[in-house]
Amino acid sequence: MTFQLIFPAYFVWHYGKAFAEIFALYKKALWFTARFFSLWTLARTLFSPWRRLSEEYKKGFDPAEFFSSLLVNIIMRIVGALIRSMIIIIGIVCLCAVFLGGLIFFIIWMFAPVLVTVGVSTGFALFL
Repeated sequence: MTFQLIFPAYFVWHYGKAFAEIFALYKKALWFTARFFSLWTLARTLFSPWRRLSEEYKKGFDPAEFFSSLLVNIIMRIVGALIRSMIIIIGIVCLCAVFLGGLIFFIIWMFAPVLVTVGVSTGFALFL
């Protein structure tokens, strides 16, 4: 009698409420990963100088001073772009890993009752 009440309730929970809550956690994990690496901010400021390091050009025209500050500013922007690009690539790889891990988890979650039932009925000999 109890099994007849628990079995349908379990499937309602497994494919209903639990599935929705896991999907909400999945979305939060994707959001967190993108925010952790600041992907949008890094992409928006890709060519900004690294750590805002730049050299000011003083008033008046001095060609040596002008080209010196220009060279330092260009180098700092290149360094900033390289470091930001590496962090963006690492962030995208991590975001893809979270995405694929979530998909794999959802597939396993969908088939978990069947896998457990088959495993128990065969004594888990199929899985060895």
